[in-house]
Amino acid sequence: MRAYQAVAGRAAGTAGREDVGLRRRTVEVAGRPLAVYEAGDGDGPPLVVLNALGQGPGFLTRLCARLAPHHRVVSWQVRGTERDDPPWRAGDQLDDLEAVLDATGADRAHLLGWCTGAKIATAFQRRRPDAVASLVFLNATFRQNGRWDGLDTKYEADLAAVCRALDRSPAKATRMLGLLAPGAAGGKGSPGARDAGVLGVLSRALTDEVRRPFRDAEVLVRYARQLVDLWRLDSAAQAARVTAPVLFVCSEFDGISSPARAREAARCFPRARYAELAVAGHYAPHDRPALVAELITEFVRAPDEVADLVRYAEITWHIDTEGTAR
Repeated sequence: MRAYQAVAGRAAGTAGREDVGLRRRTVEVAGRPLAVYEAGDGDGPPLVVLNALGQGPGFLTRLCARLAPHHRVVSWQVRGTERDDPPWRAGDQLDDLEAVLDATGADRAHLLGWCTGAKIATAFQRRRPDAVASLVFLNATFRQNGRWDGLDTKYEADLAAVCRALDRSPAKATRMLGLLAPGAAGGKGSPGARDAGVLGVLSRALTDEVRRPFRDAEVLVRYARQLVDLWRLDSAAQAARVTAPVLFVCSEFDGISSPARAREAARCFPRARYAELAVAGHYAPHDRPALVAELITEFVRAPDEVADLVRYAEITWHIDTEGTAR
């Protein structure tokens, strides 16, 4: 796995953000600076990438490198976990997304939601439906209170218990700090899934990025409270009214975000497709950027035909345009 990750990195040529030509600028939202990153100059609506809560932009570097030759790609530094950030809830994340979209000068965009970013993207489509051309969800988590109980991965169940405990008693953060940093999480998937723990191996290029929310007690408490707030968001109810085409790209052995829950969430969207990558883990957009970028590019070009345009043995298509399993 280490050898494969190294080869993938050399092939993408993306050891750092500078290598893919990401341009950084600052916009002001709610009186505070927001770091925005851009790459590519493609025609058509831009691809606006919503990163996971607490994460830095480096995780999506390889994927952006594959997308930039064909699209204008825009992302930003998700806020709310840094020490000088005020509490930054789901509504604030939507305001940031709206500001980023306005900063692009585009009337519409394709939204790419990574992990927790999928729920924010769904909520934004309900806020500004005319501004969203399509939605792509990468290894999405649609965890929410009172729905799809029992579909957690072990990691999600442990994380939920820790976050709720810290929301009530933040003084416990120091003791819990080392329990859940990704990289310790394996790739065992949902309960009953075959063991593919090697797929949970964290690329060394990602270590600092994905462990950002776990680097000290104060940051962990902020991250926990952001997640508890996000779980209150009823994405299932919102999804039923989403008119834009939707593509889910998930992984068979995702040990962090439950593929079973993602499949259930996909059935709530009227125009959803669900692609599951065989023998892949949570970090597939980083470890297999060329395949994920091809799925995204073909979906953006022809959302109703993507399942026929991209057919490989390593992809299983599950959800058709009527929301039924195939």
